Amino acid sequence: MTADPYTALVRTYDIETADYTDDLAAYLDLAERSGGPVLDVGCGTGRVSFALAQHGLAVTGIDVSEAMLARARQRAEKNPAASKIKWLQADVTSLDLGEQFQLAIFAYNGYMHLTEQS
Repeated sequence: MTADPYTALVRTYDIETADYTDDLAAYLDLAERSGGPVLDVGCGTGRVSFALAQHGLAVTGIDVSEAMLARARQRAEKNPAASKIKWLQADVTSLDLGEQFQLAIFAYNGYMHLTEQS
């Protein structure tokens, strides 16, 4: 794996994304209809994972960035809903978690991270 580009951004990432909630109602509706468990691909610091877990859904948050996951785990210490979340470092392009999910969410700008710029 190459160097984690989010190491430098993780300190300010939540400041940029904390107020963005426009998409959460749609994810919650889908997750409640599916019944869970939910896979949050590219979970970052847990914005979507925490929102879903607060509604009682089991969530597995995956991210390639250990720096982002470390921040999510730090945030989880202050969030009672975090007991419903499992955090894993994983690359979605080679993912095999050995379990099935009723819903997979790739929120926000996640897809843009799957391409390489030349």
